[in-house]
Amino acid sequence: MARTFAAVVATTIAVILAAAGCGGGDEAEQICIPQEKECDGSDVVKCNADGSDWSFYKACPDGCKDGQCKSNGTCAPACGGKECGDDGCGGTCGLCGAGTTCQAGTCKAGACTPNCAGKTCGSDGCSGTCGTCYSSGGAADPSLCQANGTCCVQSCAGKQCGPDGCGGVCGTCPAKSTCTAQGQCQQSCVPSCSGKQCGSDGCGGDCGVCSDGICLNGKCGCEDSTDCSDESICYGSPGKCTMAFGRSYSFTLADATILEGDPNDGFSAWDVGGGMPDVFVECTAEGTLVFSSTVKNDTLSPMWWESFNMVVAKGQYFECTAYDNDVSDADWIGAFEFKQGIPASLLKDGYYGFDAGDPSYGFQTASFVITPN
Repeated sequence: MARTFAAVVATTIAVILAAAGCGGGDEAEQICIPQEKECDGSDVVKCNADGSDWSFYKACPDGCKDGQCKSNGTCAPACGGKECGDDGCGGTCGLCGAGTTCQAGTCKAGACTPNCAGKTCGSDGCSGTCGTCYSSGGAADPSLCQANGTCCVQSCAGKQCGPDGCGGVCGTCPAKSTCTAQGQCQQSCVPSCSGKQCGSDGCGGDCGVCSDGICLNGKCGCEDSTDCSDESICYGSPGKCTMAFGRSYSFTLADATILEGDPNDGFSAWDVGGGMPDVFVECTAEGTLVFSSTVKNDTLSPMWWESFNMVVAKGQYFECTAYDNDVSDADWIGAFEFKQGIPASLLKDGYYGFDAGDPSYGFQTASFVITPN
């Protein structure tokens, strides 16, 4: 049984006085402070009027602490200034001794007449109750007892949310929804995914997730290669990002421009008699011939629109050379090369425009269209 410091002091003084021959003869030994309350296990005990002993005061269903019953977390007992009677949570604030009755929270001599006229719950004025209130679920719920001594009837039939009419609620609505006046949960935002494969539904959710992580205007896939990562291209319909290297491409040689004079022969005419060159182009990959165009005769602005297929590997050496097709042999006009391989940016752009940038170079310009197969 727990004891306060004051009780220990009182007990010590009583022992000292008794040892000194004091104490008034047959008077009972004082071991506690009158009316003091302490815990004895889960019960509250109270020091009697002369401080000579402790007596049972009340039981605590949820345990005792510091001379008071613990709250179960749903109802806080109200016993301030009361030594008996209803605690408002289905328990009592204490029991009165023999010959006394609880009247308005105080133990008084004489009989007490219970008064439950017009009441179905709450205190009867004599440490008893006029009845118990029950929730709509059938559980005893003292909090439903109103000040007028009647039980509040919860009204949640057909309702998902909103007030139950007794200070509680019939339920709560999920996120992004509100409770209507009729007690129904209603979405405050209506998702819109009509005709969409991905992207926002307009309410914080999404209409789907694309496997390649690219969603454009509600559709999975890419519109062009600029939508893809550095070494990926947009391919197919609907477009899908795929690795740029290790796949076949169609290269179309569109056109070229050739310097008017042969820089290898003092800028003299390309052909005997002042004729213009007969131009053809050859392309190699890692030294292997992959393309040889037809010959375009007597022109400084040849046009071909001829194609070849080639699998492009990362870092693969690639070179294209222009020649003047003479009767005896082919004279070198000029060339361009990719020593470190064709960059992914050209494969993504789908076009390559060669420009020598040197007015004295024989092979001035050339253009290719690049398309994935």
